[in-house]
Amino acid sequence: MRNHAERRGGKRASLVSLTLGLLTALLPKCPLCIAAALSVMGMTAGMARIIGLTLRPMGALLALAALGVLLYRGVRAHLRAKTQPHQV
Repeated sequence: MRNHAERRGGKRASLVSLTLGLLTALLPKCPLCIAAALSVMGMTAGMARIIGLTLRPMGALLALAALGVLLYRGVRAHLRAKTQPHQV
């Protein structure tokens, strides 16, 4: 039973990590890319500056969240491997 719950939790963590990574990759990062994406949506240069100021920290937060999930999974797997006896 415990193995099934661990597998389900691992799949959930993988999905969260994948989602955060994809959102980070899809978020425009340079000012010109942000302006181009917003102009496609019909927004002006003034709006591009305001939205651009919020998108950059949001991208950094998404990247840090994805990194945090990966580090958490790595540490958890390391601790689990340390506590379980080796099977031959």
